[in-house]
Parts: sequence; C-alpha cells; structure tokens
Amino acid sequence: MKSIFAIFLTLLSVQAFSQKTPLFTRALSLEYDDVSVGRNFNLTYHHAVSKTWALYGGIKYHINRFGTPDNQHNTFIKRFYAEKQIQHFGLKLGLEKAIYRSATAELYAYYDFQFTRAIIRHTDYSPYGIDSAGTYLYTYGTFLFGPINTYENTFGVGTRFKLTDKLFIKGFISGGAMLLTFKMNDFDHKTALVGNSDFEFIRMFGAGIEYKLR
Repeated sequence: MKSIFAIFLTLLSVQAFSQKTPLFTRALSLEYDDVSVGRNFNLTYHHAVSKTWALYGGIKYHINRFGTPDNQHNTFIKRFYAEKQIQHFGLKLGLEKAIYRSATAELYAYYDFQFTRAIIRHTDYSPYGIDSAGTYLYTYGTFLFGPINTYENTFGVGTRFKLTDKLFIKGFISGGAMLLTFKMNDFDHKTALVGNSDFEFIRMFGAGIEYKLR
C-alpha cells in the first residue's frame, strides 16, 4: 500500500509544465522511506544551486523491527537492526534535477545516497556439530552479526505538490545498488560471514513533507 501511494504521487504530476522558477530555493524535509536495510525517518536540508538543480543532505534514523524475521534466503535485505543507540543514525545525501514544473507541482529526477552502520538480525538454522552417522546437526535461533557498513545508491523520480505557501508534500521511488563492508568474524556475537564485502540490487520508495525556508 505504501508503494502504491508513492507511485501515485509520482505519476500524478506527469503533465506539461512550463514554469522555470523553483518552488523554493531553501527547504527542510521530513520523510519516511522504505529502503533495503529497513525503514527510516529522514530530516534533510534542501538547497537549490540553479533553477533546475538542487542538493540535499541530512540525517536518517533507522526504525528497528519489533519481530525477528527469518532469513527467507536474504542475509542483508530488511535485516538491519540498531543494537546500539548510535546505530539508529546514518547519513543521507542527494542531488535533484527538475524535469517539469508548474506553479503548484514539480516532477524531478534524483540520485540518493544513504550510509548505515548497524548489525543484521534474523532467525536461522545454524550448524553446531555432526553426529556419529555423519549427519550435520543444526540449532534454530537468532543470528546476529556486525556491525556492517552499508552504502546505498539509487536513482529515481519524485514529485512534490504545493499545499500552502510554505508546505509541500512529496513522493519518490528509485532503484539501484548497495555495497556492504564488514569483518569476516564477529567475536562479540560469535558469528561469521564469508568474505568481507557484498553487493545487492535494491529499491526505495517513500513520502514526506517539506517546509519552505526561502
């Protein structure tokens, strides 16, 4: 349902725009997004550098899941968990390019980068020994590993609509890739992964509200 809402906001403004003046040149944005590591709240500052280009940057807050998911053949996707308070916080940066614009709406393309450092957590079967017949024995429990550094890079499209002179609503959707780096052995959780890096194809969608500063 959340993805349908984001797509709806994106497609709603695909029409002929003619206005060249930006809807704002400075703004604060509060967003919710669903990304490869999980879900975030983001607070970012947007700064127009020309009539069609803008930069943004700020902090993200990772929302922990209440339950522990099984692995579902996914080691990393939707498995991140902030074990320590500092691991809730990450970095969000990006670049926007206005494609079409009217006095009350805008369609834009964007590049988004997000950095997260947290552990992964899921339930799984782990081998712990071999019986006399040579059969591997497994135990079922919670698998913890990390922390892992993640670098999410996505390209997508978004829209924003003017609600008042100061307030705007936005929706966005994108796809891309995520690089993960980690140490092979986690001595704190007594777990390990093969290698020291990995790569995943990812997607992102979300919505938010913006407050015009200028």
